[in-house]
Amino acid sequence: MTIRTDRDAVGALPLRLLVVAVVAGLSVVPAAGALQTLQDRSFLDRCAVQLESMVSTAQVVSLEGFGSMRTIDFDFRSGGSLGMNRLVIGGGWMDPTVSSVILELSSGRKLICSADEPFVWLATESHECLETSSPLFTLSLTASRLDGGPLVICEVIPWTS
Repeated sequence: MTIRTDRDAVGALPLRLLVVAVVAGLSVVPAAGALQTLQDRSFLDRCAVQLESMVSTAQVVSLEGFGSMRTIDFDFRSGGSLGMNRLVIGGGWMDPTVSSVILELSSGRKLICSADEPFVWLATESHECLETSSPLFTLSLTASRLDGGPLVICEVIPWTS
């Protein structure tokens, strides 16, 4: 039945519009959830790529030898519900995380990437782990040696802009 031939069209129109509004309103919640999931997945993918970049750059700096230095900009901001809690890089010689980069997420989960092949010791100048909770920073990596072994000194330079 069309509105043109329906004598009660004026009375039925508000009811039809109400049904359309209710159906549209019910579809907003699943759509918002799907968008949230896409944003979180995109964030996790970006994080994985950035951790790999951090480790591979440290390995290159180590292979280039004493005095080699590189800086890399990182952006761990998130538009979704999942975000960065803190980033831990390396540690002391006896720490199990000596060659690892660990990104702790707001959910409590961790993303871990290790510099094992070739092995690189990542640490601060005082031979400790480097921690940051800033989602925007520049990482400075400098090749050094300690007792004949490769060491990459890590330093966080906060973004000023």
